[in-house]
Amino acid sequence: MPEPPAPPAPALATPVFDVTQAQNLLDESPFSAWWGFRVDSVEPGRATVTLPLRPYMLRPGGIAHGGCAMTLADVTTWIALIGQTGQVDAVTTQQHSAFLGPARGDLTCRAAVIKAGRLLAHAQATVTDSSGRLVSHHTVSYTATAVAARPVDGTQAGRHDERP
Repeated sequence: MPEPPAPPAPALATPVFDVTQAQNLLDESPFSAWWGFRVDSVEPGRATVTLPLRPYMLRPGGIAHGGCAMTLADVTTWIALIGQTGQVDAVTTQQHSAFLGPARGDLTCRAAVIKAGRLLAHAQATVTDSSGRLVSHHTVSYTATAVAARPVDGTQAGRHDERP
């Protein structure tokens, strides 16, 4: 007797948040639109975002201001968190940044969620410049907001304290 077909993959195996959704989310925010972030990839718990540097983001000597790398890391880890949880309502509660060298050219951040619980999440990120040289490393912590979480699809989820 032939074996039955394999069951379909569980729904959680598919990304809850894709590049187009992430880019739209950023583009809808005046803050993000000013920076010009470009979402390169999103998968559950991981994201890559590029910041095309503009002249007003540079220090003397053509070096990117450190705040550019910090902001890029914050945004990229948030996108990675949404990719894992599907929830957009989380705020940064702590960020540690280590600058490893001067950044020249566009910056690219790769971020990964280390751990995500019901209320707290922790992620790490690295930023490279256009030559591929590592310029900074970041650890970022998030707290889910106290109001009902807002999923990517815009529907209302239950309050955080009502989740299993």
